[in-house]
Amino acid sequence: MKINENKNRNVPNLRFKGFKDEWEKKKLGYMVEFKAGYAFKSEQMLSEKSTYQLIKMSNVYQNELRLDRNPSFSQTIDSKQKEFILKKGDTVLTLTGTVGKQDFGYSAQIKEDDKYLLNQRLVLLREKKDKSTNDFIKHLISNESFLKVFLVKLKAERETKQM
Repeated sequence: MKINENKNRNVPNLRFKGFKDEWEKKKLGYMVEFKAGYAFKSEQMLSEKSTYQLIKMSNVYQNELRLDRNPSFSQTIDSKQKEFILKKGDTVLTLTGTVGKQDFGYSAQIKEDDKYLLNQRLVLLREKKDKSTNDFIKHLISNESFLKVFLVKLKAERETKQM
């Protein structure tokens, strides 16, 4: 009879590459870099393809990155806007939705470096070296119970700031 050596330890049988230790409870902010999107001015956006494409809520549709949906571009960005350049592997998550529809909480991973800008009403989740991986983050936030807790806490945080 084969005994599972991980049975009495907090170690899953299936692991992401590079992670060997037992699971520990950590706050998400310990493992993930968060950044809320930027309110780019629509009058400065271009409709024809250019240096950067803005990633908007409409581009993260049903957990797919849909660059063909209502595209907006920018030729140049200033030093403040450089903070919102997305990297390959980054995960973006929609924060708000349409009234009466459950279209928030969609996520997608970015496939290329330095081509996309993170727009408002989205949040970036980026791995922290030696703390997590982008694939783990994408898997984690696709879990419905995670999304419920995350979005409830986000709403509570916003309400606290408004007081």
